[in-house]
Amino acid sequence: MTGVPVTDDEGEGEEMVLQEEDLPSHQTLEEEEEANKEDDVVSATTLEGSIAIASEKKEEGNAHFANQRFLQAKESYQQGVAALTAVGIIHSDDMNDTTTVEQLDKNNMTKALCVSLQSNLAQVCLKLQHYKQAEQHCSAVIEDWDESVAKVWYRRALAREKLGNLDAAVDDLTKSIRLLQAQKQDEQMKKTALQAFERVRKQMSTISSQKNKDNTSNDNDTPTSSPLLNGLVNGHHHHEPPPPQETTATAPAVAIVPPEPFTIRPSPEEQKQAVTKLLKSRTVALQQNLQVGEALFLIDWDWWSQWCRHVDLFSSSDSNTNFETTSKRMLALLPAGAILPVTNNETKAKKDTTKQQEKASDDDDDDDDTSMESSDSEEDGDQDGPPDPIDNSRLLMPTLRKQPSNSTTTIKFYQQWYRHFQPPPALEDDLGGDTPPQTALRPNLVRGYHYEILPREVYCALKSWYRELTPPICRRTTKKKSQSILTIDLYPTPATTTITASKHKCAACRARTATKRCTRCLMVWYCDRSCQEAHWIFHKVLCSKIAKNNNNNGTNINNHIPPTAEGRVGLNNMGNTCFMNSALQSLSHATPLTRHFLSNQFQKDLNPQNPLGTGGKLANAYGTVVKELWWASASTGGGVATSPTALKRAIALFAPRFAGCLQHDSQEFLAYLLDGLHEDLNRIRKAPYVEMPDFDNIRNNAHTRVAASQAWECHQRRNDSLVMDTFYGQFKSTCVCPSCNRVSVSFDAFNHVSLEIPTPLNQSTTWLSLWVFPDRGSSNNKNNSNNNVSPKGAAAVRYAFAFRRNNLVADLRQALSEVTGIPPTHLVICEVSDHTIVEILHDNKSLGTIRQDEIVTAYQVDPYTSTSIHIIVSHSLVEAATDQDGSPTSIPLRDNFGFPFLTSCSALMTCRQLWEHTWLRVRHMVMPLTEEGDEEDLDMELEDAYRQLLKIRVTDADGNLDPIFPLNAPDRDAKSDDDEEEEARTAYMPQDLDEKISSFLGEDCTSRFLFLSLEWTETMDTPPECLKQAGSAQGGNTNNKKKKKSKKNNKPKAVPKTISVNEKRFVTYTDHPCYAECVKKKREMDGIRGVSLDQCFETFTKPERLDENNMWYCSNCKEHVRALKTMELWRLPNVLVVHLKRFEFRHGFRRDKLATFVDFPLEGLDMSKHCAQWKTDGDPPGQLYVNDHIPAVYDLFAVVNHFGRMGFGHYTAYARKWDEEELSMDWALFDDSSVRPIGDGQGGGVEQVVSPAAYVLFYRRRNFN
Repeated sequence: MTGVPVTDDEGEGEEMVLQEEDLPSHQTLEEEEEANKEDDVVSATTLEGSIAIASEKKEEGNAHFANQRFLQAKESYQQGVAALTAVGIIHSDDMNDTTTVEQLDKNNMTKALCVSLQSNLAQVCLKLQHYKQAEQHCSAVIEDWDESVAKVWYRRALAREKLGNLDAAVDDLTKSIRLLQAQKQDEQMKKTALQAFERVRKQMSTISSQKNKDNTSNDNDTPTSSPLLNGLVNGHHHHEPPPPQETTATAPAVAIVPPEPFTIRPSPEEQKQAVTKLLKSRTVALQQNLQVGEALFLIDWDWWSQWCRHVDLFSSSDSNTNFETTSKRMLALLPAGAILPVTNNETKAKKDTTKQQEKASDDDDDDDDTSMESSDSEEDGDQDGPPDPIDNSRLLMPTLRKQPSNSTTTIKFYQQWYRHFQPPPALEDDLGGDTPPQTALRPNLVRGYHYEILPREVYCALKSWYRELTPPICRRTTKKKSQSILTIDLYPTPATTTITASKHKCAACRARTATKRCTRCLMVWYCDRSCQEAHWIFHKVLCSKIAKNNNNNGTNINNHIPPTAEGRVGLNNMGNTCFMNSALQSLSHATPLTRHFLSNQFQKDLNPQNPLGTGGKLANAYGTVVKELWWASASTGGGVATSPTALKRAIALFAPRFAGCLQHDSQEFLAYLLDGLHEDLNRIRKAPYVEMPDFDNIRNNAHTRVAASQAWECHQRRNDSLVMDTFYGQFKSTCVCPSCNRVSVSFDAFNHVSLEIPTPLNQSTTWLSLWVFPDRGSSNNKNNSNNNVSPKGAAAVRYAFAFRRNNLVADLRQALSEVTGIPPTHLVICEVSDHTIVEILHDNKSLGTIRQDEIVTAYQVDPYTSTSIHIIVSHSLVEAATDQDGSPTSIPLRDNFGFPFLTSCSALMTCRQLWEHTWLRVRHMVMPLTEEGDEEDLDMELEDAYRQLLKIRVTDADGNLDPIFPLNAPDRDAKSDDDEEEEARTAYMPQDLDEKISSFLGEDCTSRFLFLSLEWTETMDTPPECLKQAGSAQGGNTNNKKKKKSKKNNKPKAVPKTISVNEKRFVTYTDHPCYAECVKKKREMDGIRGVSLDQCFETFTKPERLDENNMWYCSNCKEHVRALKTMELWRLPNVLVVHLKRFEFRHGFRRDKLATFVDFPLEGLDMSKHCAQWKTDGDPPGQLYVNDHIPAVYDLFAVVNHFGRMGFGHYTAYARKWDEEELSMDWALFDDSSVRPIGDGQGGGVEQVVSPAAYVLFYRRRNFN
């Protein structure tokens, strides 16, 4: 049965490290042969029956193998092979013309199944330590049937290794690795084979050194290097040119450094001690002086994390030291800003989760290789095992070297648009020199996710132990005059660029890299064959004419190539299609995308099987339109206008709303067009399931950058196209729950930014002014220097804020707390009308519902508790008088005046304490003032005179008097119970009663609010005893007078004979500086012609309270809440599409247009101040700052304009040409079929581009890298 030819149909991902400890020690060869005696004779009368039996036995063997029942698995596999052997398999040499297609299909199915069973038999024999049988099974497959099964070569190498045939094992491993590289199979399998290769070579080196230990020369200690090491990455010898092959998008073509000869590295503990010693030595040296110009090296983050786990770098051998302390100590030794890699425990937990998910998915997988995975111990060992040679290829930018003609569109995109920053062609390992080479890196690299920074000494040590496959990446520290810290420029701008632009432009894609000329007419130039084939349909008529002239005249001197339109072709209006025409004209001037279609490179990316696309119809139709716009000339009858009929039908397939002849929104059409092109050109043929990671544990800016990179790569696993490379950026969205303050961060991709225009015309902003009343009698308030209490006796401080209309009162309270220093829980915001508090504003009330003429106040109070009472106080004015019997009385003058106020007190206060509590909060409005406006420091007797101006009354919520106090309060204890029942009562609160206020309130004492009316007497005579006391204080007590002068450098005013209430002091307030700033900003916005684009971006990034129709679900509160949401730009695209939201819905169906002028720059738009990625949390950590930002300066190249109103308007477009070298000054106006230039071609006369009609703006990044 071992001679049956087989082909392994197993899947990828098998862990191919043999673990002998998994084998049962009691099993011997004799026992295994006895167990293998067949009890049943497998019989099959038909081929179909044999296949069914073999498949059943294969699944049975897989189940036994998964449960480590290896003997039973071997028996099942042998029975399956026997069933197939009985019917026979036709060899390829035996096939003739009489062999039918049905026979061939069944034969191939039988062959594949037999190979799978035979390969599994070899794996079982390895587990049972029957290495000779395993070798025989593998040799039968290789020699008789198929030599292209990498897994069979690998299993035979393992068997030969155990049998001692190391030379043959090396050859088998070399063949296996090359097959894996050629077939582009799983990288994990290749890594396992490489580890086995190193292990075998190490054994050979040990044996060789033992044999030659007595020799005087050690030249032959190391065996001859295998060809495999010289072509470890590319799959060929290093002295041979690489074969032409297509470079994948995820593995760009980078210069590969030939590996060094294999050396035996120290143990993990020795490596850890050596690196720690090097880091400590560097730290001691840096303490003396910060080294400007120190060479630091970048290393791949995955490699660095695996090495840290392998040597357990961040743990301590001391059991008394916890992990957190040790890790912080080690991070302090690394260059500042280092991030802790994933620890071994976290890795194992993550592996267990992944393993359970894979096991669940494997239940429905018929591929037998899923049942042949190695044991848990094998997998854990691989995760913590030594890493492969250092490979920084995913950090490097593709080089400028000539690529094969079938290179992918991703590499071509990088070659054309990122070549300003390419490294020189010659790359050397200059680790030992003073000036290591500057290697160009991919954009948007993040420390702690893509790379880590290591000192030169540590990198050299790691390189000597593990070798490197890519050139070193060195960056030197610099220090600018304006900075006190060291900086590393991750993307340094070279002094000179390495561009080698051709003097000819490609006739197809218009790139400046044309090096090939048409061999027929010798008049036009192309980049490559693809450009020529794409352009031939437009060039063949002219080419034939020129070639004919050349044959007749023998020269092409008199021949002339007429200029092409180069985008200056109109589009016919096919019935309300101006919205489509304007968007197409603008998009066709996006050079990267247009060049992709003009060169026919897009055909390599077509994905007709994508269910989210149009099967390639939209991409093909768009390509046709672009070619007509850019290649049309007078000789072909074009150059005037064309009709995009096919494109309109194709977009209707993707978005049916655009079918027919109705008017639509140009921005909506553009968004659907970009999405449709992306899906048609998506390079991901089979989109995997991707689960977004949880970003709730983001603690600082470094974690945010890592989370954003994780989200972007998760998005790229399902979306990869040139449209995404050009137009897509990334939003950062932050939601804060108003109840539990939970913060949720998410990242989303976008292809355009919709900006709200911040102008009062659309009522998007509400300007709110309010008066804040600090608690003057609170001890906490006296110690708080941030509450802006006026020292001049003012009743309040006025503030002003600008909010979006959908913000809530909770947002106002938070903003007020930040300005005043009063905690939000101690602020109560109220609405005042007619000098009375009429409503307490709750947190969920929208600020947009507050009218501009309403008076809003805020009071500092203690939070409400079961033993506290909030007191709402109003003021009234009376005139002193006497009744008929001479008793004093009062005549009401004014029911309410001045600012009301709100305070809080304990329900356990007595009437005397409550009266004093209230007086302390109003005395500043009646006490005399010094010349400087401060309150006079009077004696108690003098202050009592002013107390007599005040009487406190208790009222109900409607303002009606509430008589709850007895008329003769001080004699209350002397009265009997019967007299108390008939006792007359009054609403005036006794000033000197020591009975608790709760005893008078009764059931009302449990109410949250107590309403008081302060009755002020307008004018009264000063009591004689006060005048007498004042005179003695001013004339008789000299020491007192001197004491007061030392305290106040102002002479106190004399006590007047009459005292009165000044109503103006009850409405006195001071303005906080923020009020003047807010008023100034409002006036500027009302007075200017319009707003700037920067103001639009500032409005976009402001926090916004979600409305009831867009509530967010909080996982902590388990309910939908109106969260505070903040949208920010995180990753900026290369082509930025900005949509100005000029239309807004009103009353459900009405949609109004905003004609506000938005001033946007034609060149030099700096987006760094609007990008959250450029913002850091405070100062850079430590003494090192990594500048990894890509220049964010943008230039305008197209504008879509809208005139009229929605549904009945008209669209036009302005556009100009640009490429990687320059930005043209020639603007053109596209109005359907009409195209005309504007300006003088030198940048003048283009003021009309910036107009109130601008609707969609197209900006290109000045430098892509």
